[in-house]
Amino acid sequence: RDRMERNDTDALCAMARLYSYGQLGLQKDENKAFELYSRAAELGHSSAQHQVALSYLLGKRVEEDEEKSWRHLVVAAKGGSVRARALLGTWESDNGNHFLAYK
Repeated sequence: RDRMERNDTDALCAMARLYSYGQLGLQKDENKAFELYSRAAELGHSSAQHQVALSYLLGKRVEEDEEKSWRHLVVAAKGGSVRARALLGTWESDNGNHFLAYK
């Protein structure tokens, strides 16, 4: 928790995962998980950006919002998230933008 108070993005993501799955004695709390992922994303953590994007894409923890999902995925991909880049490629391919999908 001390690392979280110092805005350590890895610690924020680790706690978010624990809340997301209800592990290590923590009660499952999707809202708390989203809050922590969002905080880490704001601080530039690419995996957290990816998690926030998935939440908006699937309507999990928040209302479904394709535009917000797209924005978070782009930031995550630019930050080095391979999973975000793969999802963007799939998204572009599904929308007929094959050139962008392979870029």
